Amino acid sequence: MVKQNNGTINVYNVLINDITLLSNAINAKWASYSSIVDEKLRIEAIHNDQSIIYNASNGDLEKTFLQLFSSYGIDLYKATDNTLQNWSKLDLTNNPDPNATPNNTIIVQPTPCN
Repeated sequence: MVKQNNGTINVYNVLINDITLLSNAINAKWASYSSIVDEKLRIEAIHNDQSIIYNASNGDLEKTFLQLFSSYGIDLYKATDNTLQNWSKLDLTNNPDPNATPNNTIIVQPTPCN
């Protein structure tokens, strides 16, 4: 469950499709911070860097999540109703709008699951 800056609450599900890819991606991220020896400080540094990216997204959390983690062997799903009976798979795609701004050339495309 995620509360947007505008107060909207959304429910998400993350599906692991490739545990090896996920493990390798996490290990690579961990190794990229190897200059920080203390484990707690390393986790904090990773979270801080991610929070900077999320804060810069102007509330576009779905797009930012997919940009950060789409290569981690996971899929992101979003509930489309309050009963949690209907879901959409979220993917990044090229914006078909020829007048899209440079910051909006990639958009989140929901695909209904049921």
